[in-house]
Amino acid sequence: MKYKINQLAEISQGSILTRIKSEDSSGIPYEALTMQELSYYCNQSDYLPLENCVMVSRSRYKNCLYSQTGDVLIGISSGNAMVIEANRAGKLVLSNFAVIRIENKEKLDPYYLCWLINENSDVKKQLLPLYQKTCRVVVIPISTFKDIEIECCDIDKQIKIGKAYDLSRRLTRIKKLKADVTHRMINYFLKSQ
Repeated sequence: MKYKINQLAEISQGSILTRIKSEDSSGIPYEALTMQELSYYCNQSDYLPLENCVMVSRSRYKNCLYSQTGDVLIGISSGNAMVIEANRAGKLVLSNFAVIRIENKEKLDPYYLCWLINENSDVKKQLLPLYQKTCRVVVIPISTFKDIEIECCDIDKQIKIGKAYDLSRRLTRIKKLKADVTHRMINYFLKSQ
């Protein structure tokens, strides 16, 4: 069965940094999620993300958007997605991200949704016109994500697809790390000869 994402989830844009940032040192420090982290998650970068701490104004911290376990985070310039796991919950989400917060996880699995956004050709076709209009950096409007149609199969099948995708993503990361370590070991051996 096909659904628009907004029929199954709430979609929000992150907090605008200039509106929440403290002007002095009296703010509350929060770690913010970064595009570098999203790139690392999607195996587009091999660099571990650096911590990005933001001093949030005490009068504005309640209005900020914070990640929750199971959120699907999308870079609005890249269109790439990641699932927020327990160790990344409670982090500040800035305006370069959209957050899809699934209302009923018995209808839609976050890892399945992440797979659809990152890999599914039907979803890519819905986003493609935005990238063809201009050669500069595109910011995908939140309304576009709300209107994306996705195929929702049986939840058990969604969970299997989502787990397989997540394991595949992790395996790719391990293979890259293994190749890097092997390369360094060979070069170390060659230099010592």
